[in-house]
Amino acid sequence: MSLARMSMWSTKFEEPLTSKQEIDSIRNTPEYERKVNVPIKAALKTATCSMFKDPLLTRFINMVQEHSNGMKGETILLETCRRIKEIQLEKFYKASPEKRDDIERNPTVIMKGAIENCRPVMQLEKVKVGSVNYQVPTPISESRSYFESMRWIHQTGRWDRDTHAPGKNMNAHKKIKPRITIADGLAKECVDAFYHQGKAINTMYEHHKSCEQNRAYAHYRRTK
Repeated sequence: MSLARMSMWSTKFEEPLTSKQEIDSIRNTPEYERKVNVPIKAALKTATCSMFKDPLLTRFINMVQEHSNGMKGETILLETCRRIKEIQLEKFYKASPEKRDDIERNPTVIMKGAIENCRPVMQLEKVKVGSVNYQVPTPISESRSYFESMRWIHQTGRWDRDTHAPGKNMNAHKKIKPRITIADGLAKECVDAFYHQGKAINTMYEHHKSCEQNRAYAHYRRTK
């Protein structure tokens, strides 16, 4: 059965334009007039032309949300941005006037920079040769590298609420324990990863070290 027959859309329906840049690129052209008058498939629910929505941060929201609760994921992201802003403003006011321009204070830039810095360049795939399974280093796709980066930041930013946060000593608070949320951990890990520090960066280095140690099995990749 062909893909055209399996689709709910007829072949005369065309793909929608999913970004404002694509619409602006064909405006005032014959292609724009043609697009206006032809049937278009329905856009995905994640598609938006808003200038305040970022596809990468939307994927990060979907990862940190709990039980597909989109409102909770967005709340966590907003609280993470607030904590990042507090951390960077504290550094900004303590720094000398000549060093203040080097301190980034935009939470969106810091989060996207942290995700970019934690992206792996290789991945390990399980390949069975005979009766032995080998971890074979292979090239990684762009989408998978972003996923692994966000997953590492999310995992390293989590801890139990009854334990102390990284860099904080709970013994100093004898009666009142500070409320530690996942937003605090994500904020700290994003700031550390933005400056090439922290547990997420170490996880990426360990992953690359494992790929380097298993490079002798790279020729098994074609036998998969």
